[in-house]
Amino acid sequence: MIAFILAGGKGTRLEEITKNTLPKPLVKIAGKPILQYQIEFLKKNDVKDVIISVDYKSEMMEDYFKDGSDFGLSITYSKDPIPLGTAGSFKYSEKMFKNERDILVLYGDLIFDIDLLRMILFHQNHDGIGTLLVHPNDHPYDSDLFDLDKTNRITRCITKPHSGNNPNLVNAGIYILRTEILNYIEPQKYLDFGKDIFPNLILKGKSLYAYRSSEYVKDIGTPKRYYEVEKDILNGKIYRRNLKNKQKAVFLDRDGVINKEVDLLYKPEQLELIEDVPNAIKRLNDSDYLSIVVTNQSVVARGLCTEEDIKIIHNKLETLLGEKNAFLDRIYYCPYHPDRGYPGENKAYKMDSECRKPKIGMFLEAEKDFNISNVDSFMIGDATVDIQTGMNYGAQTILVKTGYKGLDKKYAVTPNYEFENLSEAVQFILEDYPAYFKFCNDIFEKHNSKLKMILIGGNSRSGKSVLASVLKHVFELHNKKTKILPIDNWLIPLSERKDDMNVYQRYNKDKLIKDLEDIINGRTVRLNPYDPLTRESKKEEMEIQVSKGEALIIEGVITLGIEELRDLSELKIFVKIDEETRKERFYKFYRYKNLTDKEIEKLYLQRYNEEMQEINKTEKFADYIFDRGEISLWLFREHLLE
Repeated sequence: MIAFILAGGKGTRLEEITKNTLPKPLVKIAGKPILQYQIEFLKKNDVKDVIISVDYKSEMMEDYFKDGSDFGLSITYSKDPIPLGTAGSFKYSEKMFKNERDILVLYGDLIFDIDLLRMILFHQNHDGIGTLLVHPNDHPYDSDLFDLDKTNRITRCITKPHSGNNPNLVNAGIYILRTEILNYIEPQKYLDFGKDIFPNLILKGKSLYAYRSSEYVKDIGTPKRYYEVEKDILNGKIYRRNLKNKQKAVFLDRDGVINKEVDLLYKPEQLELIEDVPNAIKRLNDSDYLSIVVTNQSVVARGLCTEEDIKIIHNKLETLLGEKNAFLDRIYYCPYHPDRGYPGENKAYKMDSECRKPKIGMFLEAEKDFNISNVDSFMIGDATVDIQTGMNYGAQTILVKTGYKGLDKKYAVTPNYEFENLSEAVQFILEDYPAYFKFCNDIFEKHNSKLKMILIGGNSRSGKSVLASVLKHVFELHNKKTKILPIDNWLIPLSERKDDMNVYQRYNKDKLIKDLEDIINGRTVRLNPYDPLTRESKKEEMEIQVSKGEALIIEGVITLGIEELRDLSELKIFVKIDEETRKERFYKFYRYKNLTDKEIEKLYLQRYNEEMQEINKTEKFADYIFDRGEISLWLFREHLLE
């Protein structure tokens, strides 16, 4: 395959960097010219013949790259006699294509790293006249966009300027074109691929396909983008996003997580974003995580709308996010529903599909498309079906208290983490989780197989359950089975408590100690667990058993204050948090339980006066102190180093 690089740009908008002394492709970024990154990419991918279409200060490029032998390939140069545009320049150079069937076309101001073989195989499998790499970006409103059918065939070119609700599928400037396309380009005429050739090919019924990629492709169009890309080169993000590498994803349910919950949303005017969602998704876009929607849309099976209507709804979603400089890497939806008997239902969609959550068909499709690692990914949802699906897939799960808030009760599941909304969940994933993970991984490396029981204590709402979940995840990544057991399961029901009970007396301490001794000794224990929402014991009995070699994490406020538990455990951790943050979390937690602010204030003061000092005394028994304030400082120092 021959590579054809369009490198005639002046870089007018980069004047503060070029000082009008360099052609744009020779502008150095992180120590090397932009074009050199492309040349080195081609060499690495065994593309040995390169044609560079030059114009402005072309002698400087020829002097720098010469015949390409210094870079391990062959370079020839093509210079248009008059300005011909991207497609016109391609046509002018056709005699240099050596009877090749396919030409790789690159815009010379791009910094990228892609799995080229994956794109080539896509091109060969679809057998169109051309394959265009497309991706979402954070400024779709001023980009050329494409509309696709289900086979990824391009059905419409949406050239800028444009208005209305459109898909966020942007022309990235990387193509594989059959030389047959030259028959549709007039010679000696200024023609642009995006504005002239591609729309004309679609009108003529020719098959152009979109290769959808999440990989790093950015043009160095402005000084702001120049510095952003330079940072990404230096921190390795560009390489990490190559689909040869395993990717991390945040899977998102749609309704109730991204947009406000509407029962059976089937019209675009019903879609309204939850506050601060664009900012949260923008943060994911700037990270190493993909943002992928997985949503059941039974409205199609129910006959309320068509799949084309779903597409229009999703175009609106992408447009609203794009207006706030955020994007989704992909939206997967399942239009099927197994139950029959609804008025007006569409029988063609009445089936038990593998894509319908809690089955994991959409996740497996995303995994194939993006080379995703399930154990490094998260599922965020507002309903128990989302949590069950994330568990089925093997991702970590987060319940947000928007939408259904997990109160649908369709599945008896416990998420790994709970947060108020998507913004808080993303904050945890990007800021807190790396520090939690490092702390827990250090513990495993120091103690690993020796640990049978771990105690985690600290004041209410300090983050004990979060630490326990991360610790469990880390242990299981190291193939050590682990079970979390909150000692709140032994709380005395609210209806049986007395006003003068202290924090220890609110627990059935004798049964707690006996049950844990039985569990440690391999016996099965049955109990009626505590329901934090009703503050009573559940009617359904829970069975607890620990298998041989399995570690048990016990977490709760009084854990470190019970001598018998300390004697049973090999490791003890105390979790600290600043009081302002703890109080904020305390209020949110009890609002979730439908207490009024007045009731919460009374409870907070009571617990503060009765518990705080008692629980703080147990810090002295800990082997490790997990101080959330110190973790935040550690993260801040990491950011300074960047």
